[in-house]
Amino acid sequence: MDLSGQLIRGTGSYEVKEVAPPVESGQLIDQSLWLTAGYWNAVGACWTTDGSKWTANGNAGFLTLYNAWTVGRNYKIKIRISELNSGSLAGPYDGSGYSLTMNTVGVYTYYYSPDGAAHLYIYSTNFDGSFDILDVEEVPEGYPLLDKGDKYLECTSAGVAAIPCNIAFGIWEFDCYQEGLPQIFFIQNSITNGNAQGYNLFLNANQGIQLQRKGIANDFVTANNYIDTNTWYRFKITRTLDGEFTVYIRGGAFGNDDWTLVSVTGGSGTNPVTDTSYTESQYFVLDFDSGDRIANLEIRNLVRQ
Repeated sequence: MDLSGQLIRGTGSYEVKEVAPPVESGQLIDQSLWLTAGYWNAVGACWTTDGSKWTANGNAGFLTLYNAWTVGRNYKIKIRISELNSGSLAGPYDGSGYSLTMNTVGVYTYYYSPDGAAHLYIYSTNFDGSFDILDVEEVPEGYPLLDKGDKYLECTSAGVAAIPCNIAFGIWEFDCYQEGLPQIFFIQNSITNGNAQGYNLFLNANQGIQLQRKGIANDFVTANNYIDTNTWYRFKITRTLDGEFTVYIRGGAFGNDDWTLVSVTGGSGTNPVTDTSYTESQYFVLDFDSGDRIANLEIRNLVRQ
């Protein structure tokens, strides 16, 4: 959706920014060295290499590549598990845990923004098998949902912004990045929140997702830690003529190729959920904190029954 001339500033401040290109280009792992023992620091006796693959013998242990990347940048990592008898591999590690568990033969691709460690850790969780491909390249922020040159709207001081929108039944899609507590009022009858009526998607302080009826109740709440902060996700919300809402997600650990139905397991409510409390809209409203971002907004007045 082209927002030129449509954005209504309420409070706070917002800026249009652009996704910057990668600083480093090409393969960051030296392909002539990564299958040699001296390229890595192997912790534990489980790891060996024959020059064509790394193999672990079923015990626990690390492979560590120091200063593999720069904290705060964005990377695409590809690892191929070529043999697997038991156990799993985990990696990369970002200060508090592993982002990816690899427990079947095949190629794993992961998009990663290190914010706690500049080192690449590959950890054997009693892994008995081999991996023979490891690629690391820097990509633009939000890739592949966003690419270099794409524009996004960022909140630089907490407050509200809106665009006129009278669609109350249809499809809403947008990319969103959580740094604070972003609330997207995709159906609302007022720019201000006071006594407004409508529905919003809320990315809460527990890294959960809530679908809310303004001033009434939550239609659903996911479990805590359902999403990560400082990560781009794409959301799709549909509402049929009979009032049935369905919310989908892409990005991060959910992958980028297909939509995933937002799960409420461990939370409350249902998805899909039917509610007909509000049937009209005048605005699409953002209630963002500093650092929250939105991009690639699409609103379609299409319905199904």
